[in-house]
Amino acid sequence: MKNKEKAPKASKKPKKQKAQKEANVSKEPSEKKKIPKIFLIILPVILLLAVAFVVVYMVFFRAPTAQDEIDKIVKMSDIYKVGSDEIPSLESTLEAGVVRRTSVETPIVDEETGEAELTEFTYRYREVNETPSKLAEDYYEFLTSEEQGFVVTDKEHHLVEEEPNMDNVIGSVILAKASVDSGVAAEGEDAKDGEGGEEDGEAAGGDKIVEMILAWSEYAVAVQISQLEGTILPPVEEPDPSEIQREPLALQAQLEYFNNLDPAKLGLPGDFMSEYRVYPVDGLVRVSGEPCRVLNVYLLDLPAETNTFMGTYYLSTDNSKVFKLDDTGTIVSVDMS
Repeated sequence: MKNKEKAPKASKKPKKQKAQKEANVSKEPSEKKKIPKIFLIILPVILLLAVAFVVVYMVFFRAPTAQDEIDKIVKMSDIYKVGSDEIPSLESTLEAGVVRRTSVETPIVDEETGEAELTEFTYRYREVNETPSKLAEDYYEFLTSEEQGFVVTDKEHHLVEEEPNMDNVIGSVILAKASVDSGVAAEGEDAKDGEGGEEDGEAAGGDKIVEMILAWSEYAVAVQISQLEGTILPPVEEPDPSEIQREPLALQAQLEYFNNLDPAKLGLPGDFMSEYRVYPVDGLVRVSGEPCRVLNVYLLDLPAETNTFMGTYYLSTDNSKVFKLDDTGTIVSVDMS
């Protein structure tokens, strides 16, 4: 009977192993708890180093994009910049608060390449505290000073010897001068192997001009600055009166004729020319052998504060022919039949 009572004691051995396993398991969590403390110390350091690297790269090593350059130019308040040319801005010549820049029309950045030609910007000003035509006149005199060196030209960059009329409520004037980038090769454009003499020199960098169009209306002023290929040309020769075979019509008669034309034939929207304002330019020019009067056409953009320039037309002195300056700068004949 005693042997039967002692037999169950042998089953207590597995309990020791189980207790030993539980002891080992209980040690593991305490050892794992030490790992997050290390990460809590190292992780912020790693993040700070990563942020510092990104900042240093963006500031010192990343090449500026075309959009970066555009944003930088737009923020400039004292100068207008195209290419390497820098022109004192309208507001830099005035006391603070006289005008407020309301918008800047910038070059379009190509979505695929991210590139843009930074050669044309248009700055618009409103809330003018002085007469816009007076502001335009003062800025015109500043730009045509000896220091700035601008001269009056037409759209084809011919010198205009007559002084513009700055007293009109609505008007515009084109100014130009040689660009500092004239003769400078574009990036990556070098003369081929130094051969060809002068021809290679011309290919390395052609003539360029800075063109500024100063426009004003009853309530606003706009300044467009562009860097263009080309050079300033001599004045257009006035037609010799002895060569004019037909008697030119009076200005009033020509304006009356032009204002009764079909806008559609002139390439203008609308049904009546009464929707437009026509401003003649003093003097005559010769187009395709015909003495012509130059007419600038503006859309009556009411009730907006400014009018919209629609184009330049050339009406022969006998009203027999009409020409138009197209978007490429070429004078083309208008079919009025």
